[in-house]
Formats: sequence, structure tokens, C-alpha cells
Amino acid sequence: ICELAGLPTQEDIDAQSIVPVLNGDAIEHRTEAISRITNFTLIRTRRHKLVQHINDTPELYDLEADPDELRNIAQEDRDTKIDLRSRLQARLLEGQWRR
Repeated sequence: ICELAGLPTQEDIDAQSIVPVLNGDAIEHRTEAISRITNFTLIRTRRHKLVQHINDTPELYDLEADPDELRNIAQEDRDTKIDLRSRLQARLLEGQWRR
């Protein structure tokens, strides 16, 4: 929205321009989204959601095969869990979510 208004981007926020989507140059705005609440952090892609609880018990769901998130596949699909965990940590370490 800052870009559309001709304003400089704000520091310390996790934001990306939506202009490419509005102009038809891109289909998606983001490939992933993260959320952080007191007791957990999560990363969600189009296909998967990884929830990292404060007690370090991960939950991983395949949203295509299990849209109701009834089956935790964190132990079965370790490669996806490791990939998403590293992507989540990278985003958090960028400083965008430090408060």
C-alpha cells in the first residue's frame, strides 16, 4: 500500500508490495505466511502448515490431503518439517518479528 501511495516502505515490518499482483505480473502475493503468538509460531505454505509450540512439539499438516488438520505428520515427513522450520527461523531472524 505504501508503494501505491508513493510513500517509503516502513522499517521493521514484514511486508511485500502487492503491486505485482494488481498489475497482473504475479499470481501470488507470498509463497508463505508466518504468525507468532506467545506460545507458538507457525509457517503456512499453500500445501503445508508447521506449528512450533513453546514446548517444542511440532505439528505438521498436509493441507491438500488433510484440510481439517486432523493428522499430524511431523514424524513421518521430516524433510518438510526441517525445510519449513528453517524457513520459519530465517524469517524470524531477519529482525522483522522481534519486539
